[in-house]
Amino acid sequence: MLKKALISASIISALLVTPASFATEGFFYLGAKGGLETLRAKQTDSVQFDSAGVSDTVAGGYFGYQVKFSNYFSAALEAEILSREHELDYTANGIDYQASLDSNQSVGVILKHHYADNVDFNLRFSTVSSEIAINPDSDPTDISTADLNGYQMGVGFDLMNDSQMTFRLEYVYSNFGEKDLYPSTTNKANETAIRSSAIMLGAHYRF
Repeated sequence: MLKKALISASIISALLVTPASFATEGFFYLGAKGGLETLRAKQTDSVQFDSAGVSDTVAGGYFGYQVKFSNYFSAALEAEILSREHELDYTANGIDYQASLDSNQSVGVILKHHYADNVDFNLRFSTVSSEIAINPDSDPTDISTADLNGYQMGVGFDLMNDSQMTFRLEYVYSNFGEKDLYPSTTNKANETAIRSSAIMLGAHYRF
């Protein structure tokens, strides 16, 4: 976490001290977003999921700093926290398990093309981290946890108005890496790839 914080601080510092000849203006923003996310996990020889994926709502907030470099291009550093209650049911070697995906945190860079007046086209590249809790259905108190670390890519639009508000529509793909969801083995062949895709709507205020 300290390493991620230092990296984030370095990027923010770089944006804030960008020479005036390149950056014409900058501003902070704070907002909230929500949407529908589909979580998928890959089956292995020992792990069989009850369904290919599970869809549920996800919501949270985000904060960023944006710098304008020209009439056509801006960039922003953005951090977000999303909350979810996704649960994957699966069977491992005849035992029923449940995996619950917790909230996730991400920090990344958004490249913005000023597509039209008050319309930005966004490309987002982020690191993402989360936690997954695993327990057998027969004993809900027997819980083991694992950290998930990966990356996100997003594409979408920001629609701005004259009242300092911006409205956002985006598609986000998240790769949470691979984890062994069968607690009693460390066989690499049992590692499950965990991925998600989401359609999000958001709004933020420009300071």
